[in-house]
Amino acid sequence: MEYKMTIHNAKEELPLKSGTYLVKTSDQFNVWQVLGYSIKFKKFNAYDSQDNDKYSIKGYMWAELPEEEEELSDGY
Repeated sequence: MEYKMTIHNAKEELPLKSGTYLVKTSDQFNVWQVLGYSIKFKKFNAYDSQDNDKYSIKGYMWAELPEEEEELSDGY
């Protein structure tokens, strides 16, 4: 399988909706994590259902995750 992703600079643009994204969480190291994003707080590792964003993580770059394909019928 091949996936193409568009990488966004978080200083220039943030996601337009809450959801789960691939996020670069370090400006010094190549560290990427899959994190939730809250449009309410405009932060990663924050969720709209929460009352605060105290566990948020700064994102430097982000990308939408590819949609998951249906599992193969033989379990692989």
